[in-house]
Amino acid sequence: TLSSNEIELIKNNIEIYPNPTSNSFALSADVTQVEIYTITGQLIKSFANVISNQQLDITNLGTGMYLIKITDVNGTSQAKKIIKE
Repeated sequence: TLSSNEIELIKNNIEIYPNPTSNSFALSADVTQVEIYTITGQLIKSFANVISNQQLDITNLGTGMYLIKITDVNGTSQAKKIIKE
């Protein structure tokens, strides 16, 4: 069975779309911060106070995979991967 903590995690799961992308992506929820890292862990771009469906421009990033650290309004962070085509 799922604990209340696991249910909370499922409820707070934030989606990135489109993924893969070529120019920009959006999130399925409002968040306080989005940080984009290379696979080696270098912070290369960040966005603050992002609203749901807001387009985040990554046109200037090279093709490849990036790690996205998302911090929600409760201060909870989660990591996602995005592929830039």
